[in-house]
Amino acid sequence: MAQAQQVISENPDSALAILRSVSREADGFPHSQRMAYYLLLADAKNKAYADMSADSIMHEVADYYETWGDSNEKMRANYLLGCVYRDQGDSPTALRSYNDAVYCADTTASACDYSTLASLYGQISTLYHDLHLYEKDIEYERKAVKASLLAGDTIKAIKYYEHLAPIYNILNQYDSVAFIAKKASELYKKHAGKDISSQAKTLYISTLIKSGDLIEAKELMDEYENTYGIYDSTGKIKNNHKGYFSIKTDYYLKAEKLDSAMIYANELCTYSNDKKILLLAYRRKMKIHEKLNELSDALKFAEIYNLLNDSTHNIEVSDNFSRMQAMYNYSHHVKVAAEKTVEAKYNRIMYIFAIAAGIITCIILVLSYRRKNKKMKQQQDEERKIALAKYMTAVEELNQMKEDHENYIKRKTSELLMLRKKISLTDGLNNNSMLNDMQNNMYNEIIKDLNKKVNSLTELSGSDIAILHHKSKQIFPKFYTRIDAQEYELTQQEKNVCLLIKLHFTPSDICILLNAHKQRISNIRANINRKIFGKKSSAGVDRNLRDI
Repeated sequence: MAQAQQVISENPDSALAILRSVSREADGFPHSQRMAYYLLLADAKNKAYADMSADSIMHEVADYYETWGDSNEKMRANYLLGCVYRDQGDSPTALRSYNDAVYCADTTASACDYSTLASLYGQISTLYHDLHLYEKDIEYERKAVKASLLAGDTIKAIKYYEHLAPIYNILNQYDSVAFIAKKASELYKKHAGKDISSQAKTLYISTLIKSGDLIEAKELMDEYENTYGIYDSTGKIKNNHKGYFSIKTDYYLKAEKLDSAMIYANELCTYSNDKKILLLAYRRKMKIHEKLNELSDALKFAEIYNLLNDSTHNIEVSDNFSRMQAMYNYSHHVKVAAEKTVEAKYNRIMYIFAIAAGIITCIILVLSYRRKNKKMKQQQDEERKIALAKYMTAVEELNQMKEDHENYIKRKTSELLMLRKKISLTDGLNNNSMLNDMQNNMYNEIIKDLNKKVNSLTELSGSDIAILHHKSKQIFPKFYTRIDAQEYELTQQEKNVCLLIKLHFTPSDICILLNAHKQRISNIRANINRKIFGKKSSAGVDRNLRDI
């Protein structure tokens, strides 16, 4: 595990292989070590982009660190649990786990794991991006940038900064795209020694082409090709640069160099089996043939494009296909009419009317289809926004309820502590009226010290417990005669609980002082009542012990 921990950041695949090699041994690890193993394994999977959808153990891991982990471990566990939900396609639950992870992060601590926090913000931004909530997307990308800088990872910060470019591109804020592209390029050169801002740069080039600034676009295209290299040793387009040829096609389309545009559109078709890339290629081939007035070929690629695009709500696809269909129908019928010159003038006129009627019908159908789809899309978008707003409101309300509940518990705990002090002092005096001044002082000192421990959530050490029993035996000799009796066979932990009950401490307080779960204390109380008083449950054990 130590070896995997050392290489996980630089070489997660190697770390994953190491961890998987000891998977059988992990089941025999002590519980704490086993949880640490599965946390590290999930971290390696996530960094290596392995599928985490089947990692059901992460629920147990997150629960464990929620109780026993420090702030960084709690954050990592909830973050990786969110990644499991992410790979399962459960975005709402993933977002909830991510928010839990953010809540666990202690940014006031010098040892805060800002690197994990940056990755966490990055995942949240991706979820918001998929929901088309681009303002939230931008917000969390900027948080990821800040956290990366605090982690001392400048390259990671630049990467998240570069991610802002495609968001602003979607929002049609091309000035921001241009600014980010240039800035990312400068920062990469300064801190990495080279420009690796390919995504932002290609978006910037595309923006220049759209605006008609072909000179600067060509300069950046040449620089891009010289910097990155777009072909491999076999002459094929490198996988990470296939989309670039859609930009070259757009450039030559804009420059009205249709032969060159067709060459690069064909490049996309030849070297890419990526559906999105093929869609780009066929869309541009359709435009090229349309510009060449080759309507039959334009229609063919419009049909191919329509078949490849499985989104039934894409209005643009429908518009292109319908428009090309109408244009082709018109051209075809005009050609047929021209060939039938031997037919009577009346028939020719009637045929033209039929064509016109067909065109009008197509136009009406297209307009109707567009309106219907636009209305449907608007309705779906509105429903999605309403649902998301309700979800976010529910999350906020839940968080507020959680906060209010925690405050209520703190307030009531404080009240109980005050009341217990009064009860303890009163009962101590009443039940021990024969104690001398030394015993009274010792009793009050014990109660005072234990209350401090409870209020500061500090457990008793072994020496604390030994001193506590030593002093208490001087105050409650009869009580110790009873609980030390061999016939009851009380364990040391059971004797500890007996004494704390005798001193009027609640089960919750005892959990804190002995660092034990509530269920564990409940079981001990029941055992005490059974062994000493012959009762089957814990009911009445407090009263019975205090009466001794």
